[in-house]
Amino acid sequence: MNITRVLDSLKPLGKPISSLLFHPSSEDYIVVASEDSSLRLLDLKTQRPLCAVVGFPFEISGMVFEKDSPEKFNEKDWGNVWVACGSDVHLLKLSAAPKFLRRFEPASVLRSLPNLSKDEINSLCLTEEANALGWCGDDGKLGIIDLETFNKKYMKGKHSNIAGAVSFVPGRPTTLLSIGYDSTARSWDTSSSVMLDFLSLNPPPGSQSNNLAPSFPLCLSTYLLPPASSVEAESEQDGEEPLIAIGTADGSIWITLPSRLIASDRSTETAENDTGFSKKDLKKKKNKKSGKNTLWKGIKEGSLERVEIALGPIIKVAYIPCPPSEHKFSEGLPYLVTLSHLGVLTIHRFGRSNKYRMDVSTVLTWNTDSIVKCNTLAVSAGCPRENPGSKVRIAVGGVGSKGEGFMECWDVEFD
Repeated sequence: MNITRVLDSLKPLGKPISSLLFHPSSEDYIVVASEDSSLRLLDLKTQRPLCAVVGFPFEISGMVFEKDSPEKFNEKDWGNVWVACGSDVHLLKLSAAPKFLRRFEPASVLRSLPNLSKDEINSLCLTEEANALGWCGDDGKLGIIDLETFNKKYMKGKHSNIAGAVSFVPGRPTTLLSIGYDSTARSWDTSSSVMLDFLSLNPPPGSQSNNLAPSFPLCLSTYLLPPASSVEAESEQDGEEPLIAIGTADGSIWITLPSRLIASDRSTETAENDTGFSKKDLKKKKNKKSGKNTLWKGIKEGSLERVEIALGPIIKVAYIPCPPSEHKFSEGLPYLVTLSHLGVLTIHRFGRSNKYRMDVSTVLTWNTDSIVKCNTLAVSAGCPRENPGSKVRIAVGGVGSKGEGFMECWDVEFD
């Protein structure tokens, strides 16, 4: 695995960067939101903005592209993006027409969803079918918007502190995950709005750590692990399986224990105790849409494992798909990139330890150059699993030594 810097010369980008989002059709274009309440679509090849919107009433705290964004980049239509701003969510059209720079006005947006939260919204997520939008806020509450009827629904319950991030479980469009500053992760059934699972993210009793920072979670990433082979798997633990990664302020990550990794080389009876699956759960259940086996054991105790990887806060985590050339010896497990508050990026890979537990090893680590305080990370949609030999692009945004905004980008290539 090799990394190559994308931007030869780093130029300040105004105020500190708060959020980044790659365009779904090309890793050469990225949406940049800054603390000065502005949003720009940036061409990484020229380092010039293609269009910009300024004058938002609040800082943009979350972004996600709409389903109908163009598959190919088109200078006349760069697609639509949902943005969270204060307690509202807006759908903006990215376009240089009628002019390159325009001021935000409620009347000019494609759609506004006002007052979704009593406080600031912290995170947005979209289902794989792009028919529902999820959010969470500083008041600990979370909910969804049906993007066909635009009816909103709040979950029956909340975090006792700030809800920091939300994500739909891959392969399960009616299951919503959330993390909060109450040091918990929760899963919710969006059909009934009730909480399904609850997991404390505090260090286990008796665990030893040199880090005195609090254990509340700061970031969340999800990934749908594909079947172990292209044909229907012989093993009942080899279907599609949602994976979760959570980064915390005490330098730890909580990661899903993949059933195929832990149950391998064990009998089904023994594996049940290790994976959290019962015999009934391990029966093949076909996903109505894909026809594939989908394994999901929730986020109850024992389904995620805590691993200490840093001395400082882990502010962002993101999965990177495994390239086809590595499937035989990696069992198809993805890589995981983590970003620390002070700009240390690390790519991890997973394996089986001698105790039949998750083993997390460091593949590559490097530091940001001009960013002294990191705020956000984005990973391009480039997928080595679907496009062998392709690279994955990673971007980091934050604050420079003089308080200015900087973004740094790298290409990660697989050997």
